[in-house]
Amino acid sequence: MPLPVIRSRSLFRKDQQHTEGNPCWFSVQALESVLFKVGNEKLVRVLGKQKAWILLENPQTHHEGVCLLVSVLLRSGLVTPEIIQSLLPWVNSPMENFRVTSTAFLAQLMSDPMLRRRSCLRLSYILEERSQDRNSIVRQMVVRAWEI
Repeated sequence: MPLPVIRSRSLFRKDQQHTEGNPCWFSVQALESVLFKVGNEKLVRVLGKQKAWILLENPQTHHEGVCLLVSVLLRSGLVTPEIIQSLLPWVNSPMENFRVTSTAFLAQLMSDPMLRRRSCLRLSYILEERSQDRNSIVRQMVVRAWEI
């Protein structure tokens, strides 16, 4: 079956530095394309100016890109309970990249005062469980949640 044609301008960026075999690149392109297609061109541009796409594509800086993405989504009012719910199973995933992404997302959510008050106990408990994770980035994101 042929792949759908995606008309995002960013797919043809000249400054894009991705390497073959980078699993983040395809996910980032899909996310960027979805945001572009649903009419959030302004959001795509803001994330581009802040270098969020580049951070997300790089496995070493992916967690920083997730935090930046979440902060922009929070300011835009685009974080929904459904998005949060869909990430919760990833927190305990055996796959490190899922744990890093979901923990970074939840840690950045803790920076929003309204979400922090409403979801503090549940998110606190979930993040506390990750404080002993074998992945140092996951542990770093847990600490970030408490510092905010």
